[in-house]
Amino acid sequence: MREAIRVLEATGFVRVEHGRGTFVHGGVQHFIARSLETLLELEHVGIVEVHEVRTALAQFSIAQAAQRASADDLAEVERRHEAIVALSGDEDTYVIADAIIAFHVAVSRAAHNPLLLALETFLIRIIVDFMVKAVLEGYTENWIDTVRMRIPQREAILNALRSRDADRSLAVTNSYLDSQRAAFLRNKGINSLRLANPGALRLVSTAVVRQ
Repeated sequence: MREAIRVLEATGFVRVEHGRGTFVHGGVQHFIARSLETLLELEHVGIVEVHEVRTALAQFSIAQAAQRASADDLAEVERRHEAIVALSGDEDTYVIADAIIAFHVAVSRAAHNPLLLALETFLIRIIVDFMVKAVLEGYTENWIDTVRMRIPQREAILNALRSRDADRSLAVTNSYLDSQRAAFLRNKGINSLRLANPGALRLVSTAVVRQ
């Protein structure tokens, strides 16, 4: 991580202020997304590998968020959670996807680490958009039921952050991510996709540009 930060600082995409932290220059999220997209394509990475890295980053960021989240951060996480709860199931698939992405990005933002946020946002978007692809191609049915089934897990994440309990925040986050990974492993259609596949690349491009 330290070496990666030094490289990014040398290329002008971040600035490091000793005693304060690492700050991302404007536009770097797009740069990181495109760079990682190329890497994932070359390495023929699948959704499980993406999820493993996402899990490692999430474990760090949730612990930081439990300590650093402001009242506004918590209010935003709650607002995003309530938006998922309010989904009727009649919404467009991308509306559901964006609601899920917004919740997890809000949690990551509460850690107040711009570089971590950029990396997590990219991975979160890829994972959720893979789910969109699974829905559109018939690999997954009744996605909204799965989304609703995990509402208690997302609420547990919110409550753990409110309590400022880093250990509890980590535990409930791991529970959420473990159940998500298990679902990917059970779904042979999703598990067989690779980012080098033309369809998957179009998907990632959509994930990068959709805000």
